[in-house]
Amino acid sequence: MHLRVGMCKSSPDAQYYLNGSTLRTVDDVRDLGIIVDANMCFKAHINLIVAKAHLRANQIIRCFLSSDIESLTRAFVTYVRPLVGYCSPVWSPWHNRSD
Repeated sequence: MHLRVGMCKSSPDAQYYLNGSTLRTVDDVRDLGIIVDANMCFKAHINLIVAKAHLRANQIIRCFLSSDIESLTRAFVTYVRPLVGYCSPVWSPWHNRSD
């Protein structure tokens, strides 16, 4: 088997050490607020963002006494849209594949 430059092969049972301490294996990692797994898949990140946005949108609907569309829209734009917009190029559908 030939590996291309920049690629590495690791064993799932391999143990890695740093200053004599064993490093634990993780399924995914968070960097700059983005969750990514070993396959560069952002499914966990997308699920977390959708859950947070849904929760905030429901809180806005429940907490506002007024049904004024302008106020609700302003609250949505202020509290929900930043969640969905942060690093959206990471999870936007430019990369189509079936999981």
